[in-house]
Amino acid sequence: MKEKKIEEAEILFADTDIKITSSGKRYLGSFIGNQDALKSYQKELVKKWITQIEILSEFAKTEPQAVYFWFTHGWVHKLNYFLSIIPDFSDELKVLDETINQKLLPVMLRRNCISEDERKLFSLSPKLGGIGIPIF
Repeated sequence: MKEKKIEEAEILFADTDIKITSSGKRYLGSFIGNQDALKSYQKELVKKWITQIEILSEFAKTEPQAVYFWFTHGWVHKLNYFLSIIPDFSDELKVLDETINQKLLPVMLRRNCISEDERKLFSLSPKLGGIGIPIF
């Protein structure tokens, strides 16, 4: 039934720039489609974000305060938006969180490594003695 509808749509829109897909497509930042395509989209987003974190880590070597400000006041809000509109993202974000723990925070805070307890402390809001970098 679905295949017949796809064929009909392809014939109907053959003379246009409209592309017909059955797996899904990004829509307003979110994703509409099947689970396999959704997982692929999530992995693509996380890969892009890891690249951004790695670039931020390089900037943090010379401008740690600017990176901290941009991360906590810009990047985290963008990430929270995606978390609110795309379901079941937690498994994919483990790799992102590891990148933040291993690459961004040590450079930004001028430390060799960050312990698990320190990471929990850093995730607290500044009101509570942390620096407001959430654990994803």
